Amino acid sequence: MKKTLVALLGASCLSGGLAVAQQSIVDDNAATFGWYDNRDWTNVELADPGDRSSGFVPVDWKVYRSGDKPYDVVITGGRVIDPASGLDAVRNLGIVGNRIVTVSEEALNGTEVIEAEGLVVAPGFIDTHAHGMDPFTNKMMLRDGVTSAGDLEYGSLQIAKFYEDREGISLINYFTGVSHEYARIAAMDGVIATENTFVYPVRAKAGADGESAWAERFPTDDEFAEMKEWIRQGMKDGALSFATTIGYFPAFAHTWELYELQKIAAEYGRISSGHFRMLPHDPPPLEYIMGYKEAMANAVGLGIPLLLSHNNNRGWEEMHEIVVGARENGMVIWDEQYPWAAGGPNAGAPPLTPENFEYWGQKIEEVLFDPAQDKFLTEEEFMKMREEAPETNLLWFARPQEWVPQFCATPDMVIANDVLPMLQDDGTFLPLDFPYEEWAGHPRGAGSRGLCFRLNRENNVPLMLTINNASTFSARMLCKAGVQQMCVRGRVQEGMIADLVVLDPETIRENADYGPGKNGLPTTGIPHVLVSGQVAVRDSVVDLDVRAGVAIRHTPVAD
Repeated sequence: MKKTLVALLGASCLSGGLAVAQQSIVDDNAATFGWYDNRDWTNVELADPGDRSSGFVPVDWKVYRSGDKPYDVVITGGRVIDPASGLDAVRNLGIVGNRIVTVSEEALNGTEVIEAEGLVVAPGFIDTHAHGMDPFTNKMMLRDGVTSAGDLEYGSLQIAKFYEDREGISLINYFTGVSHEYARIAAMDGVIATENTFVYPVRAKAGADGESAWAERFPTDDEFAEMKEWIRQGMKDGALSFATTIGYFPAFAHTWELYELQKIAAEYGRISSGHFRMLPHDPPPLEYIMGYKEAMANAVGLGIPLLLSHNNNRGWEEMHEIVVGARENGMVIWDEQYPWAAGGPNAGAPPLTPENFEYWGQKIEEVLFDPAQDKFLTEEEFMKMREEAPETNLLWFARPQEWVPQFCATPDMVIANDVLPMLQDDGTFLPLDFPYEEWAGHPRGAGSRGLCFRLNRENNVPLMLTINNASTFSARMLCKAGVQQMCVRGRVQEGMIADLVVLDPETIRENADYGPGKNGLPTTGIPHVLVSGQVAVRDSVVDLDVRAGVAIRHTPVAD
């Protein structure tokens, strides 16, 4: 029976016993990583021999395996680490199109060859909590090894538009949920969000008349009916989840509001995900994880999968243990974390009031930092910003630094960076050639995976565990939740999509930090990244001509 790392290791979370934790991951994955039915994907025969959607290897690939034709790309001599099977050995990979055709000890012939001696070949990293999804943010995340990213916390309002806007031009794979908060803003403030997955400008527009109804009162019956229609349309258009940020309006949403909207997710067989009710520092009986438990109770009753965003506040260990236990009892549920002591709210976020900071026992001038000015804000400065520029990204130092290595080392708690994009003065997203060192925002957008790899290396946490948390476990749970395209990702196996990361286990690290000029510095130690079989990062340089990202989406449902 699997246990959390805290349970395995006792109070000193990083003191030893990590081999036990690693074996737990391998045993779990070996037992269940058929995901749907434990088939060996390489031996599946489908009616249509050209259909590769389920990971099946078409017969015509034999010509590559026989050596009659060169593979499109060969990765040679790398140490392949595949948490799905437990493989940790030197292998050569042969790739044709977007698929891994061969994983072999034999030498392979390729049109393009990537030399990987001394390096690790891992499945591409997956992030379920990325806001904005703009080209520069995706470029920054590519350098951190991310090949698939989406927003399952805020989500989007116009799901069809989200996917249409990115088709054929995205550097990485992309997905989203349909947004509870955007639906409230549309119904209660009359603002229709077009800034897909970046809510701060939308909040500013909603409050431009001096009232943010979405966060300051309960909806009327007609407004709630409109909200439900927005959510239902998002499901029809292929959203992966119902994405809520009820934690930003906890006192103005009845329990039945959340339940009724989760019921729509159940109608369409989708995930419920997001930032649930309660605030990080609230005392009993309003503790933070009570919001998770509310959503979890609804999900159990409705029989739907549940993803808990950023489980890295007070009570996180307790909640993770509950999540693990629920999974062992058959529930499709998982949690994520970003490995930083600071959060990244906007200045106008409804919970950030002087009264709340006093209630939490925090001083604004000690916890609220403006990365653009490289300074902590006084209460007067903060209140002026809240009034005049509520969309401004801030850093809120909300949790102890000593928790961060524990987040990274906890098995099966996935890494998700919660990145927030930076906007130009005219409100548009940054151009692709924007300098990394001029990016002013939370460093989690640039270096969350690099940070966990470095911390886990320094604390002797096995690579298998880190790669599992960065990639494989997200793919596994999304697949179990019905996202078919994730069933062929997160694995370095024959027949799988060739979303791959080639990394140096001895040098991979974050360079992003809170200091000026450092917020957007890219991770180093990841020389090569492949998206859908195409080399998107070569020798640590992003190839901007490679737009191999594809939509991760449920099939739209006709009216």
